[in-house]
Amino acid sequence: GNTPSPAPSARFQFDRPALPALLMQPSSTAADEGVTVGLRVRPLLPRDRAEGAHECLRKVAGEPQVVLGADRAFTYNHVFPPEASQKELFDGCMQPIVDSVLQGYNATVLAYGQTGSGKTFTMSSSYTAAVAAGEDVGLIPRTIATVYEQASGEGSGVKIMSANATFIEIYKEEVYDLLSTKASDGSCPTLPIRENAESGGVTLTGQSSKPVESVEGAMAVLAAGSCHRQTGATAMNATSSRSHAIFKLSLSIKLANGTTFAPKLRFVDLAGSERAKRTGASGERLQEGIHIN
Repeated sequence: GNTPSPAPSARFQFDRPALPALLMQPSSTAADEGVTVGLRVRPLLPRDRAEGAHECLRKVAGEPQVVLGADRAFTYNHVFPPEASQKELFDGCMQPIVDSVLQGYNATVLAYGQTGSGKTFTMSSSYTAAVAAGEDVGLIPRTIATVYEQASGEGSGVKIMSANATFIEIYKEEVYDLLSTKASDGSCPTLPIRENAESGGVTLTGQSSKPVESVEGAMAVLAAGSCHRQTGATAMNATSSRSHAIFKLSLSIKLANGTTFAPKLRFVDLAGSERAKRTGASGERLQEGIHIN
């Protein structure tokens, strides 16, 4: 990760929906820098019930713990049962991240799990007007809206805030710029990966960066990139994400006391890990699965 501007060392969020879906968030105190894990249990779908599936996981009351089968217990920092709403997820995992970002910390959220476990639903990385209008809007839109809302609120101490957004996908080991299209065929260009001689890090040559001045602007960028994402049908998911997507919001914050920060907020929606036998993948879908795994 990158070190935030004049803030202390970076805090990271790691978000993992799996089957059960998993979320990870940054710790609640600046002193504790470890990765925090939240588990989200996906409810059974009609397709699951038609295949004879039944619930084999239960949440321990009052504890962030689940029991698989008779006695296999697993403990996380957060556990969200199947009936948990997107808002409950945001309040439990993402609100501390918003507070951290506005204090100058970097934060990264990753959604991880097998295909069909609800990662893209949880994140809303495939953002559309239909998603925006419902209660099912996910963590990315909710987080961005809250960042702008808190930054503009009284008592925030923020005098000026500006932002730039980037959106890429990694598909079959190639990096594509979802915010740019080729004039010839309308496809997204690939981005060469280069090493930065000065910092020793990695850069994407020619990556598009869009300035965003409002929540609506950020959502427009997210929606524009979402329509270019690679998806495909498998036996486990009719609209399986076939690529890893990374949406980044680079903020520039100036406080009333003159202090400046440049935190970065990243959302990573990983393509679902999968077994070819269960997905029924063959041909191109099989090759995609190999690269995903």
